[in-house]
Amino acid sequence: MRRLLILIPVIICVPIFIIAAQVLSVLAPPLVQAAEIPDALGIYGTVTYAGVPSGSVPLDLWFADATSFTIISSTLTAADGTYSFTNMPALNNGESYFVEYYNSILDPEFLYYWDTRVITQYLTGQDLYLGTFDIQNVVHLAPLDFATVQFPVDFSWVARNNPTDKYQIRIQNLSGSEYISPILNYTDTFHLNQLPNALAYNSIYFWDMLVFSPDGGVGNNTEWYQITFTNPQQFPFKLYIPVISK
Repeated sequence: MRRLLILIPVIICVPIFIIAAQVLSVLAPPLVQAAEIPDALGIYGTVTYAGVPSGSVPLDLWFADATSFTIISSTLTAADGTYSFTNMPALNNGESYFVEYYNSILDPEFLYYWDTRVITQYLTGQDLYLGTFDIQNVVHLAPLDFATVQFPVDFSWVARNNPTDKYQIRIQNLSGSEYISPILNYTDTFHLNQLPNALAYNSIYFWDMLVFSPDGGVGNNTEWYQITFTNPQQFPFKLYIPVISK
């Protein structure tokens, strides 16, 4: 009998709890699912090769001020070519960031380097998109390496499959003498009529190419081709004719 008396209150109370729970569920406001907070992207962008997203590309984030350049973070692109540098410090006046790809093994399939546009204003936690850049190399065609040429000289290369590219020919030697052509709209040739003032005949020079994107990025192709300019109006030696006196 005592066991029965104990069970009766339990049996009576269970339906009451069920009804109370149903009433409270109606009266209580519906649960609002917390909105998903997107991951911070920081300084981010995409890398391609010949227009195709490229994964596992090494990138460095450079910090610059009035006295120095320093790599402050490094990463690899994801399989879809994207990258991001998060939690970077804010920039003060005179400081800047840029992202760089560097071809440390000089693989001729890729540019020697690519630097994105320079960032001069940045706040910690800010998302800043640097766009897309391509690391396909620019291949020389002519003049060939170790060529000796006379003016006019036609330079040619394989233009990348990116019609927004602009190019520039650079000719320099180890002593610091240098000629840089005007910036060329998307093309694969450059015609040089005469020897630039900064250069000299019969000296060894090297020519390479710079590539520019509309957003301020710049790259450099991997190969440097040796070139020497000769003047057909100059004889390599003087003809000496002895005078025979009678």
